[in-house]
Amino acid sequence: MHYIMLDEIQLVENFADVLNEFLRKDNVDIYVTGSNARLLSKDVITEFRGRGHEIKM
Repeated sequence: MHYIMLDEIQLVENFADVLNEFLRKDNVDIYVTGSNARLLSKDVITEFRGRGHEIKM
């Protein structure tokens, strides 16, 4: 298993496309963090429905 940890990925143009490319890979677990949680949460809910989990801290 490979673990990918990304911080502030929302600053990358079309970051949802970048994450989707990683999701297509086998044996990959992705963790995304960022200070702009509102933007990230909205995209997780819409783009990654059923494939993402939001953890509020």
